[in-house]
Amino acid sequence: MTARLRAAAVALLLWIGPAHAAQSTNPPPLTNTRFDEDYRYLLSQKAGSGAYWERFKAIPVTPDGFASLSTGLELRLRGEAVRNSSWGQDEPRNDAYGLWRALPYADLRVGQSLRLFGQLIMADTVGKLDPLAPPDSDRIDLMQGFADLNAPLGDAQGTLRVGRQMLAYGSERLISIRYGANVPRSFDAVKGIVTAGPWRVDAFYGRPIQPTPELFDDGRDAKRTAWALYATRPLDFGWGGSAGLDAYYIGYRNRRASFDAGRANELRHTIGLRSFGKAAGWDWNWEAMGQFRPFRQRLDPGMVARHRQRLSLHPGCPCSRASA
Repeated sequence: MTARLRAAAVALLLWIGPAHAAQSTNPPPLTNTRFDEDYRYLLSQKAGSGAYWERFKAIPVTPDGFASLSTGLELRLRGEAVRNSSWGQDEPRNDAYGLWRALPYADLRVGQSLRLFGQLIMADTVGKLDPLAPPDSDRIDLMQGFADLNAPLGDAQGTLRVGRQMLAYGSERLISIRYGANVPRSFDAVKGIVTAGPWRVDAFYGRPIQPTPELFDDGRDAKRTAWALYATRPLDFGWGGSAGLDAYYIGYRNRRASFDAGRANELRHTIGLRSFGKAAGWDWNWEAMGQFRPFRQRLDPGMVARHRQRLSLHPGCPCSRASA
């Protein structure tokens, strides 16, 4: 336990290091996904403040810095206590436990065209009553592992991203990385990004990852699929501050969705608009969306078999003839 605490302390120092140097340098803001952070400005001898963490953030792989490596680690320790969580409907009603996770990553960039990003997750609970939920524990596994290929598209810039990755859009009402849980959500996905003028347009197709507690055994969910086209741009209303507009289409399929009306192959389409910003002491986040696709019930095969068995046992029953 002592060794684990020492490792946790070192990881915490590495994670919070950039915040202490913000007065003398201009590092990128820390993000939940980490892959949007670019520390290559530290490759210049004149850049940086001499802070200890900078040596881990821009490591030249080639003498001229054409290829460089950035490393980091996020650590989170959390305690929770739950009392009467099901309003007296189950036992035990109370639980108190700890949650910990570590997310080390490495980001290799080769020029402006190629990039490899990898991130592991080590997460578990201490003292939590069984059964554990999927977002509680994932002892060691691949959280993210993808490759980027960048290329100019006329006046625009395009990126093709393939592999396991976190996906988060807008207010994360529909597509979220589930950052608050002990095990965030990631997807095995193919994603294209096009930046043209003020617009950025993302398109992706992927399957969510199902976390499991054992070592390196996380796999994609074969039942669920998501795809989307998401466009965003900044806006200037002349009020100062910042503002933006999002427009999107999101598709979602669950081949074995369960509802009160039965089990079905759920196919859901969502079209939405979002306006957001901050200005003159105010901030806003308005979102309107519409979902469409009728629910098509599909009988459980086991239920059909049991129904046919009842008919064969009671062929003269009026209710059986009515059901048939």
